[in-house]
Amino acid sequence: DLMSQPDARFESVGVHPDRAAFVLCSSGSTGVPKMIVPSHRSFFHRLNWTWANWPYAAGEACCQKSHMTTTHALYELFEPLLRGTPVHVIPDDLVRDVERLWGTIRENRITRLLIVPSLLQVSLDMPGFVAPPIRVLVLMGEYVHSRLAERVIAAFPPATKLFSIYGSTEASST
Repeated sequence: DLMSQPDARFESVGVHPDRAAFVLCSSGSTGVPKMIVPSHRSFFHRLNWTWANWPYAAGEACCQKSHMTTTHALYELFEPLLRGTPVHVIPDDLVRDVERLWGTIRENRITRLLIVPSLLQVSLDMPGFVAPPIRVLVLMGEYVHSRLAERVIAAFPPATKLFSIYGSTEASST
């Protein structure tokens, strides 16, 4: 199984695991613009970590809604697709309309969501917001204040697994 033998997975397609997988510009958690050049090894390490710790179940659905110049978009796209889980691509104009975004998430029965805390804060501030039954909710890209964490825990169903991954770009850039 190539997935259990990381180096064999790369060698089978003629790619060295420590070579660049992609290049992005990011301010990440530091606020200082920089180039991020993750290796194939670090990118797949993150994917394997997710798959091992939060395995996808039958019937799950995800969405890709982040701008394609971010690591969020790459994880939104590749984590589920490489495990055979459908991904619904949500256009930028719809993402900017928070009510429509959540309507689309509900309509497509999205079960996993990567989201920046500020977007989640705006969502929770909407009058009448009701959290959908998300299975895994991952807060990425920004610090999660304890008040926001308390609101998220109160708003989402008890079965929702909640994770905060802050600094993930820097952590996966080697």
